[in-house]
Amino acid sequence: MEQKKTNQSIDRAVHILNYIAENGNNARLMDICQALDLKKSTLHGILATMQVHGLIMQDPDTTRYSLGIKLFELGKIYEESFSLGAVIRPTLERLSAEFKESVHLGILTEQSVLYMDQIESPYSIRVAAQAGHKAPLYCTALGKAILAFSDDEMQEAYLEKAPYTRLTENTLCTAADLRQELKEIRRTYWAIDNEEAESGLVCIAAPVINGGGKVIAAIGISGPKHRTDEAALNAWKDAIPAAARDLSQTMRFTR
Repeated sequence: MEQKKTNQSIDRAVHILNYIAENGNNARLMDICQALDLKKSTLHGILATMQVHGLIMQDPDTTRYSLGIKLFELGKIYEESFSLGAVIRPTLERLSAEFKESVHLGILTEQSVLYMDQIESPYSIRVAAQAGHKAPLYCTALGKAILAFSDDEMQEAYLEKAPYTRLTENTLCTAADLRQELKEIRRTYWAIDNEEAESGLVCIAAPVINGGGKVIAAIGISGPKHRTDEAALNAWKDAIPAAARDLSQTMRFTR
C-alpha cells in the first residue's frame, strides 16, 4: 500500500502526545527532545502551540509536561457518540422491522450530517448510506432535523454560508426557503427530504434532544419514491417523531 504523505509538524505533535502518554503522563523537555531527536528551539515552538490549544499542560513547578484537558473533552465526545449509538440501535431495529425500509442515525459534524449507523431495507431496491458517510444539512431530512433544533447562532451562520447546490429540481436553494422550512420542522417535529438530495428517494427524520435541550442526533427512515405512497409517508410522520421523542426522554439525563 502506498504511504500517504503527512504533515511534519502534525506528525511531531502526535509523537509528543504518544510519548507523554506512554511515559506516565509526566515528561521532561529534555526527554522529549531525545526521544524525538529534535532541537530545543524546534520543540519549544511545537509545545507552545499545543499548550495554546489545550493539548498539553506544563506544571509551573516541575516544568514537566502532561496531557491537556482538551484531549479529555475530545475523548468524552467520542465516547458519548458511541454510547449514543448503542442506546439508539434498538429503536432503529424496531423501526426497520416495522417498516422494512432503511433507517438511519446521524449526528452533526463539520457543517454536515454524519451517518453513524444504518439498517438497510431487505428489498433489493433500497437506500444505502454507510456509517461514516457525510451529507449536506440543507437537503437531507437528517440534516434539516438537526439544523432546525440547533441554537439560533449556529443555524443563522449555516444559513448564510450553506452551498445550496441544486442536486435535484426539488432542492431548496435559498436561505429564505430553508429558513421557512426549518420553522415548519420545529412545529411538526419532523423533517422531509422529498427527492431533494437524490431523485427518486424520500426520507423522514426527527431530532433527538438531550436533557440540556441540545439536539444531539437525528433518526430517519428512507425509501424509494415508488414504494412510498401517502399512507406510508403518513405512517413515517407519526412513527419517527414518536420514536425520536422517546429517545429524547431516554437521553434526558445527559447534557
